[in-house]
Amino acid sequence: MGLLLEALKFSGATKKINHKGLNRLGVQCARTVVARGLHQFRSPRKIDDEFSFELREQGCVQIENFLSPTDFESLRKEAFQLMENSEATSTHHHGRNTVEQFSILKESPQDYPSLYGAIQNEHLCSLIQVGERRPVNPLLGHRVVERLTQQAGTKEDSEAALHSDIFYHTHKCWLYLEDVTLDQGPLVYVPGSNKYNWVQAKHQYIEANDGNRGSRRISKKELDESGLQERVFTCKANTLVVADTTGYHRREHGTPGHTRYAIQCSFRTNPFYPSWFDSQKWLTKRNPLVAKLIS
Repeated sequence: MGLLLEALKFSGATKKINHKGLNRLGVQCARTVVARGLHQFRSPRKIDDEFSFELREQGCVQIENFLSPTDFESLRKEAFQLMENSEATSTHHHGRNTVEQFSILKESPQDYPSLYGAIQNEHLCSLIQVGERRPVNPLLGHRVVERLTQQAGTKEDSEAALHSDIFYHTHKCWLYLEDVTLDQGPLVYVPGSNKYNWVQAKHQYIEANDGNRGSRRISKKELDESGLQERVFTCKANTLVVADTTGYHRREHGTPGHTRYAIQCSFRTNPFYPSWFDSQKWLTKRNPLVAKLIS
């Protein structure tokens, strides 16, 4: 039954396959090829500006002065108000650093109209739909105010290692509320690494059969073989950064005592099915028939 359960994951959104035999056959590489192929065959969203083209081709884009000065100041005020008046809905300790996230969707649109306006921004949604090649619901998923605090200590930030989040196209965006310098620990991305090639396939196969981590770590050897280079996203406040996090990325080491503030949104849907199909409901143990079959 273990083999059957792992085989069912082929068309699932899980990061990896936990079966030695299937991994030796290259199943993880195969599901990557299928997922990327389905992505290409989906009806492409209209690319009507340079930013959409850059996101599609390079896997990342940076847009300065994203909101008008008035709208940005209102957004910034509401974001800090939310952090002051609410408890963090999630707190993650990455080595010596701490990431606190405050859910926007748990708050009332009447109390935070600028925050809701930002996550429903027409240009932002258009960019994401270009990358995802499907409609997105701006009011469904991970929509937070994020506070990253750089702290002293000897433990390494796990997010500072170059990695790929998952094997299929998925997007994250950050609208920064203050200037981001090297001290704040900016995003680092490898433009062009969103495109699957033989170098990625080779190292993905090796990783699946030796370690098999969920978010695959990218070695210096793999980066060198790819011929690509890192880009550090330092920027001014009111800058939007969108990244396809199947591509290589990491967080730069910051300086203790500094904090990075952003509106952060994540967009991740199962690549094998239409957006309306709830694969988690029907193809996992949540479905009594599946549960009975694999028990």
